[in-house]
Amino acid sequence: MRGSKNGLEKKIRDSRAQGLLDIDGDICHHLQNASKKLCAPFDYWVESLFTDLHTDHRWSVDLREKLAEVCEILGIKFTTPEKFVSHRWMTCYDIAAGTLRLWDAYYVFYFGFLKLEDRNIYKPVIRKILNDRKVSELAKAKLDSVHNYLKKKSMTSDGKMRKTRIFEKVLFLEKRTLLVFHFYTSVFPILKECVMMSQTKQPMVHRLYDKQVELFKVFITHFLKPEAYTRRSGKQIKAAEIEENKFLS
Repeated sequence: MRGSKNGLEKKIRDSRAQGLLDIDGDICHHLQNASKKLCAPFDYWVESLFTDLHTDHRWSVDLREKLAEVCEILGIKFTTPEKFVSHRWMTCYDIAAGTLRLWDAYYVFYFGFLKLEDRNIYKPVIRKILNDRKVSELAKAKLDSVHNYLKKKSMTSDGKMRKTRIFEKVLFLEKRTLLVFHFYTSVFPILKECVMMSQTKQPMVHRLYDKQVELFKVFITHFLKPEAYTRRSGKQIKAAEIEENKFLS
């Protein structure tokens, strides 16, 4: 993030984001590292899913086309799975939001690769998704043909291993994956706002302390009762002792 900035980043800044200041990259770099540290307890659970989904559809045109068909059947706008870039950790927010938007499509799509015994277990979930999205009988027949294609598709050993990892996170342990997604999409906008404040051309240094206090208040109220901290000053919050009865139940 250091040195001269050119190419695509400069074009975006000049044509689409002229209000952003071309600051020393160290500030944003520290915020990216803070985001990475925040996500560390989740052991790259969704970040590795981002990579597997991107790889699965980046290099396989037919899979990408079949996923697009599933999206059309479900009434979801199709977009190619985005690539996760590890040195820009805050991209997790945008990719997580995009993955959540496509979640039903991924669930229905990868159902087609399952073995018969697993398909019988997850068929009621698929039926519920189709009913909730009011999929017609004609569209259901089209979906059956997509699943038949996926069931017969030959795969490399890497492709099979990748599918196994995706099954685990999208179908078998869906609740865990969605929990991490919702945490990311709740917390990351707060950090993203801090990055944007650091980049704006309008001087905002005088508001840095206020912004840090506000950030802490928003974050802490995910775990503690809001009324216990939202009206306190930064000094009062620093001196406060956290009592057990103030935790959210």
